[in-house]
Amino acid sequence: MKTFFQPDSIAVIGASPRENSLGGQLVVNLLYGYKGRIYPVNPNYDEILGLTTYPDIEAIPGPVELAIIIVPAPAVPETIEACSRKGVRRIIIESAGFAETGPVGRVLQERCLAVARAPLPCFCSQSQPRQRAGDGGGRGPGPQRKILPDECVT
Repeated sequence: MKTFFQPDSIAVIGASPRENSLGGQLVVNLLYGYKGRIYPVNPNYDEILGLTTYPDIEAIPGPVELAIIIVPAPAVPETIEACSRKGVRRIIIESAGFAETGPVGRVLQERCLAVARAPLPCFCSQSQPRQRAGDGGGRGPGPQRKILPDECVT
């Protein structure tokens, strides 16, 4: 879990120079105190907020401990696969547009889960796991336990 909470390097896939966007806010927040390496990833920019920006995660020259994915939902499965090829072992998905949007989103979510069930990195998302008796449904601090891929729902 250390690499989720204290990673040596973070790739922000979908980073943006627009500080009012989620991709921009994440980079700004990281610049205000994070001590590790920050790798913005966006094929449309060479630099974001003074940081060298990479066209894709595989172009980053060093190891990446944590990837934060903020790309349109249809691009998430391929982005997860690229993270795996790069050797990223921890991923946070901030994208929306999955089961909460209807049947098409549900299919996309199932595709992401299929990728997650392959021998790939450990995944986490902003969504709350289904509630289990005694653990508060993942809300706030509680007993630490492994989050299973089928518990990550949007």
